[in-house]
Amino acid sequence: STLGAFTTTGAFALTDAQSLAVSGPVSAASASLAVTGDLSLAGTVTAPGTLTLAATGAITQPGGSITAGSLAGSATSAAIDRTGNSIATLAGFTTTGDFALTDGRSLVVTAPVDPNVVRLTVLGDLALNSSVTGGTVVLDVTGAITEGPGGRIAASTLTGNGASAVLTGDNRVDTLGAFATTAGLAFNNGQALSIAGPVGDRQSVEIAAAGPLLLSGAVAAPSVILRSTGGITQVAGSAVTTDALTLAASGPVSIAGGIQAGTLAVATPGTLAQTGGSLAVGTLTGSAGSIDLGRTGGAQISGIADLAAGSTAVVVDQGPLRVSGTVAAPSLALTATGTLTLDGGAIRTNGAPAAPGSVLAVRPGTDGMSALRQLGTTTVVPISGRLATLRLDLPASGGTLTLNNLRAPSADLVLGLGGGTALGNLVVNNLTLVGDGRATLTGEVLGRIDTTAAQFARAEPRVNLGYTVNACVVATVACSFNTVSGTIFQPAAAVASILRPDILTLDVLDLSVTRDRDDPTLLLPNISDRDY
Repeated sequence: STLGAFTTTGAFALTDAQSLAVSGPVSAASASLAVTGDLSLAGTVTAPGTLTLAATGAITQPGGSITAGSLAGSATSAAIDRTGNSIATLAGFTTTGDFALTDGRSLVVTAPVDPNVVRLTVLGDLALNSSVTGGTVVLDVTGAITEGPGGRIAASTLTGNGASAVLTGDNRVDTLGAFATTAGLAFNNGQALSIAGPVGDRQSVEIAAAGPLLLSGAVAAPSVILRSTGGITQVAGSAVTTDALTLAASGPVSIAGGIQAGTLAVATPGTLAQTGGSLAVGTLTGSAGSIDLGRTGGAQISGIADLAAGSTAVVVDQGPLRVSGTVAAPSLALTATGTLTLDGGAIRTNGAPAAPGSVLAVRPGTDGMSALRQLGTTTVVPISGRLATLRLDLPASGGTLTLNNLRAPSADLVLGLGGGTALGNLVVNNLTLVGDGRATLTGEVLGRIDTTAAQFARAEPRVNLGYTVNACVVATVACSFNTVSGTIFQPAAAVASILRPDILTLDVLDLSVTRDRDDPTLLLPNISDRDY
């Protein structure tokens, strides 16, 4: 049957026991169409109040338009998808199949929408003040997408786009698919979430999950924040591109894809581990239970600033590395390629009770050169216990190590120089120099600030005449300062000694003679054989 033109200033209600085609126009203060079968909307339907559409079959809109203050309905499926529609409020819609609504103005969802697949196309803003449930939910919006009180999305997959999206209700989404905005995207999920993407925004993306967060697609924005009450896992093939990336989790953080970030800030009591992929970061900061980056996969981290690990921190960098702020880990191993620079701050570590302890090392760069240099004021402080052990390593091929008043009075310092050179000033507890290079150092060793400081340093595997502290050869004795001439004198014989004064001992020889009165061979002239 067909419903043609019908106009009333009051309410209009029609029940049809068969399929119905509306050719219209139909105009009423409010309208209700109940159809046993399919409902085809080919004409104009206007209802400033509420328009209710109920069909036991499918609802389609081959033509015309709907203008309504509020739309509600039910069907096996519904495709109300003409761009000329103008609907202020979606007051609930239920289908067993797909539901698609196109609205030429801003739309507010005030009652549950519960089809299998939901597609809302809105030329304006979309406000979700009630639940939208579907296997797949698609939000295609030109304006802002928001969730108000009672707003919630429950879906296997959510995709969408808009000028911005703030979906911070109690959402239940399995997978966040393609989602694009320009003025900020914030999404909160009340369960575990997989990000298949691509997800992007011109300003910021912030995604939080109450459970594990799996990143299997691409996320790109100037600022990206990923939060999880479980762990965060990035799989191979996925990528994050951003100026600033924050990974905050209650469990482990695993990186196996690509990350390109100006700043990477991490907060987790669990592990931060790279298991593959590539990591290109300007500055790494934050805290983790343990850190393992660059040993599996490639890592290029320009700087480390204010980084802490509860146990071990291992970073193997494929490029130059700058270290600043407070870097803390009971066991610390940082390796740079080409140049490692200490820009100032504190290194808090325990290291081992003996060398090598914690290690800062540099490998040869692409030009074959290696440099480990301290530019800012750097201190070495034990995390717990009396002493820390820190080793600064050049490659076996050599390089340069420059210290600028390194302050480590509660640390044992090991300089692994290979065939390289070391220059500068330091304050340390114990000092050991390893290799066959050269070192010209000044400062304090075991509280000694004069020429005796060299006597309390060690040289391994042997005494090296090229290793000096305060102008005296390391691990030798008898180096003195002439106050008249202002020169330091060290005898050649002293240089040959590798004994440290603090461990030098002399056996006490017993030169006394024990007299045996019964020994007939003992004949001492002019001495009585009697004791008086």
